[in-house]
Amino acid sequence: MADPDEMAAFHSMVAPYDRSDSTAHAFWTGPRVNGYGMVGHEWAHRLAYRLHRGQIAPGMVIRHLCNTRSCVRIEHLKVGTQKQNMADMVEAGRTSVLGPLSDDDVVAIRWMYATGRFSQNQIASIFWGDGTGQSRISKIVNGHHYPDLPGPITHRGQGTRPSRRED
Repeated sequence: MADPDEMAAFHSMVAPYDRSDSTAHAFWTGPRVNGYGMVGHEWAHRLAYRLHRGQIAPGMVIRHLCNTRSCVRIEHLKVGTQKQNMADMVEAGRTSVLGPLSDDDVVAIRWMYATGRFSQNQIASIFWGDGTGQSRISKIVNGHHYPDLPGPITHRGQGTRPSRRED
């Protein structure tokens, strides 16, 4: 049985929602990380499941059947494997699988970043339509990906501060 004080504290951080509407979300109003609610060092959706359904077996994840990261409504949560969670994500179209890059694309990315006129997020937006590829851009411009291709390799963000550009 869940601790009544812990249950009350949890529900104090959940926005009111229409319980009669099965599609209504119970949004977490407390701190969030990447859209997911956090309670101390625990994910809010995992805490919701634990408080309402009991312990979660080791290695299992809590799946958001509603595809809404900040939702903690117990009817929208289901225990499962990471493989099932990934399948849910693909089925819902929530993947950020980035398209392939040609060798010319890689060289262009390196030159764009080397000019100082484009941020990594801006370059990712140009190539994929949003900033989801920023970490991939970082690995390209730092030479961690495609190390044999030409183009300037930067060491920005690796201990040396770039000089200020004067306009």
